[in-house]
Amino acid sequence: MGIAHLLVGNHGRALVHQEEVLKQLDHVHSPTLKAVLLCDIGANFNHFGTPHDALTFLGQALAVTVEHDLHFSRILVRENLGQTLLQLGRLEEGEHFLKEGLDEAVAGGYDRWEAYLRCTLGEHLAMTGDVQAGYEHLIRATQVAQHVKDSYLASTSASTLGRALRRLGQLEDACHHLEMGLRIAQDADLLGPCKLAHQELSELLAQQGNFEKALRHFQQFHELAMKVQLEESRRHAQLLILQQELDREREQSESHRQTNDELRRAHSVMQRQAEELTRLASEDTLTGLANRRQFMRDLAVKKADGTSFAVTLIDVDHFKSVNDCFGHPVGDQVLIKLGQLFSQHTRADDAVARIGGEEFAVLLAVPDAVRAREVAERIREAVAAHGWNEIAPELAVTVSVGIVLGEEAEEQDNLLRLADARLYEAKQSGRNKVV
Repeated sequence: MGIAHLLVGNHGRALVHQEEVLKQLDHVHSPTLKAVLLCDIGANFNHFGTPHDALTFLGQALAVTVEHDLHFSRILVRENLGQTLLQLGRLEEGEHFLKEGLDEAVAGGYDRWEAYLRCTLGEHLAMTGDVQAGYEHLIRATQVAQHVKDSYLASTSASTLGRALRRLGQLEDACHHLEMGLRIAQDADLLGPCKLAHQELSELLAQQGNFEKALRHFQQFHELAMKVQLEESRRHAQLLILQQELDREREQSESHRQTNDELRRAHSVMQRQAEELTRLASEDTLTGLANRRQFMRDLAVKKADGTSFAVTLIDVDHFKSVNDCFGHPVGDQVLIKLGQLFSQHTRADDAVARIGGEEFAVLLAVPDAVRAREVAERIREAVAAHGWNEIAPELAVTVSVGIVLGEEAEEQDNLLRLADARLYEAKQSGRNKVV
């Protein structure tokens, strides 16, 4: 019942049913049922925007599947666990669980789950820089999704594949797959995938210089975004009406009044979490900086407005050694402090983002290479001079920096590739350098 309410947008009732499941969980004797219930609860917490809570239940679900050797349930749990860890910024662990789940899905012949896992893993790899591996997973996900006739998955896989191909510079193939994803979504009346496909097509066509067609897709994306917003407002209104009806029907019963209070609290929580999800969509969870997606949007805007700028890629030197010697909690504190230092040594017009595990990017509003290098050197020196022993004794941190001016390449991806090459040169020449 909780899942049914969630699917139709009755989030308050879904939360009430979920709490009832938790109360009865100790009385469930079937390992398979217990694992699935724990997994569903974890997935719902993710939907509610509380991944840390989701992680608790998904960890319990995984333990049950391992203890009782539940193959299919283990695939389901690993897929949700992988997504949750990626959402929390724990990328290596998230990839590990997704790959384990994928291996089991392939070995067990669970085609639909193979496609879901490949789609999730492929999109993550493409977004974090391993574009070729992500592309290969997405190709396979698209093929499997079409084979099992899952419209949502087929549309999402095709659109995500189109985005990956765009990153590879294969614009015609990218357009083909995005249009395929759009057709599948339109045929199945899937608002979310339609919106995604229109947005991606708008950006791709603008990149190709076909601004008239790009504008049409952008207008359709905007209309769908408004429709989704209106639909969410309608669902919230339905929930409020439901609460009023429950108040009238149950005002004489203490237990019913308590249920209504829970519904009201759940609704308030859901509103706050919806606002938080909007923020998290463009923010790195750990550091509070912009994430890669937001950085790419900022870069596109900067490229379009014609003003001078520079892209600075920053990578932490020997960060794996920091995690190995001092532990991941210390590594997380280092990343948080680095984000603060980068923000302190840039201006309000600059954009600082965390775009990968230990990789940061700064979009500098500067007129020339001399000014860009001054800022980059200031950042590098501030990191090297910082008192890192406040975090852990004998801890030292340095960064390597690669700079590219906005005028050095037309395409965003080419700019980033050039900056990455210079970052690699800085590392090869001894690290703690700016190139």
